Amino acid sequence: MRTHIATLSATLLALATVSAHIQKTPTVETAERMSGTWTINRDLSPSFRPSGRSGGRAGGIAYAIGGLVPQRGGRSNAGPDSPSAAGDLTPTERAERSAMQQVDQIAATMTIKATEDTFSVVDPRGELTCAIDGRTAKLAMFGATVSTKCHWNKQALQQEFSTTRSKLTRTWSLDESGHLVVKTRTEGFGERAVEAAAVYDRSSPRSE
Repeated sequence: MRTHIATLSATLLALATVSAHIQKTPTVETAERMSGTWTINRDLSPSFRPSGRSGGRAGGIAYAIGGLVPQRGGRSNAGPDSPSAAGDLTPTERAERSAMQQVDQIAATMTIKATEDTFSVVDPRGELTCAIDGRTAKLAMFGATVSTKCHWNKQALQQEFSTTRSKLTRTWSLDESGHLVVKTRTEGFGERAVEAAAVYDRSSPRSE
């Protein structure tokens, strides 16, 4: 009898373990579906325009929100009377502005590696990884220090990038057709907030 009870207990424990592995949380499923290589769908992303070649050794075409394409010398299309015009910025703020203009750009093709706890984007500029814990971390990127934060908002991954005078919020989600939707909201000191969405097609099958 004791042998049968021990065998039954071991079987139930094994079944419980298998069931725990089979049942995935919604964020785990979303992370798995987001992972893979994606290419921008220009027809479905009218707000984003080519802004030249992105940085990094590999190069590659980058896209920016129309009207916010960086100009020579690191200036944006802010008017000359804007408080954030380049001439009114300190050297640190100019470096931050240039860095945020790089962050604002998105690559034509990117690879996402996502889990419930981390989110990584690989494009021609390199790889950017953030811990999905809602905590602010300071990262050195594009010649400046940028504060970053990542967290799940239901089945969407939300990234925040901020400096002294600006903030960019990027939300990653999947639509009903399986497209990757990347929404960007930029806010600058003395400038109106701008929002736009880019849509990506999957260009490689996700790993199971």
